[in-house]
Order: sequence, then structure tokens, then C-alpha cells
Amino acid sequence: MNSKELIRKFNYYGEKVDNLWSKRQRIEALLYMSLLVELFVKDAILTFEKIIEGAAVQNHVNFNPRNLYSRDDIESQPLGYLIKILNTYTKDKALIEMLRRFSKMRNKCIHKLLDHEMKDIHKELSGFNKFYYKLMIKLMQLNTKQMELVKKSFVHMCDDCFKKMLPKQIKL
Repeated sequence: MNSKELIRKFNYYGEKVDNLWSKRQRIEALLYMSLLVELFVKDAILTFEKIIEGAAVQNHVNFNPRNLYSRDDIESQPLGYLIKILNTYTKDKALIEMLRRFSKMRNKCIHKLLDHEMKDIHKELSGFNKFYYKLMIKLMQLNTKQMELVKKSFVHMCDDCFKKMLPKQIKL
């Protein structure tokens, strides 16, 4: 997915989040927030894979992340597992901590919804939308940095070696 698509989806679902939040439908808003966070995390993981594959091809190294896990694994894993994978690719510990905080709140308010009183959940979610937007800004900044790295990793697109190695190595 490219940056424009991510931003388009963020804008579309962001309006839904804002609308639901303003109507005090916090749980429903949190569901949309979760979808967007997961979308950005999955995209970040897949983009890091592209960056590493580009570097591997340039250095004549055979690397295929599909040997570690399948693309379906990425699509079907819970947010906590995705955060663990992303943590292996990024040095941004603040981002990882923010993602863990988001995941913890999400689990408490969605997965364990029936264990709590709604008024307590609404109270706990008070102001959480501000944290969510800070997290999304960090994820968008990561996406921007990744796009720069993708360009650097695939500088030698015309190189004959790159063209020969790419189909053998990348099984996306």
C-alpha cells in the first residue's frame, strides 16, 4: 500500500472516529482506531521487509521473510504479535511503547468489555483520542522515513544482477 492510500484511509476512518467520539460512542470509535493502527503497523512491517530485501539483493544475499512467516500470518495476527514483529525492525522504542499502551487499552476495552462497567470504560477512555492521534502521527512519520529508505534500497533497479536476483529471492 502506498502513502497516499494510507492517508486516504486515515482521513476516511478518521472522520468516523471523530464523529463517534463526539457522540460519546467511545467503544465504537476505538474499534475504528484499532483498524487504522493495525493497518499502519502491517504496512510498516511489509515495507521494512521490502527495504531489507532491496539491501539483500544489492549485497547478493538471499533473504526472504516468507521463510520466517507468511503474508497471511501478518494479516491474521493480533496487534500484540504485530507489535513484536515491528519491534524487530525499528529502533523507535517510544513508538513501540505507544503501540503497547494502545494495545493494552484496546484489549481492556474491547476484549474484556463485559468484565467492566461502561461508565468506567468511558472514564478510562477520556482523552484517549489525543493519545491515539499522537500515535498515528508517529506511525505516519515512520511511513515517511520508510518511503525514503525504499527509494535508497532500490536505487539499482536497472542493475542486471538486481533483475536476475529479484524473482528468485522475493516471493511476495
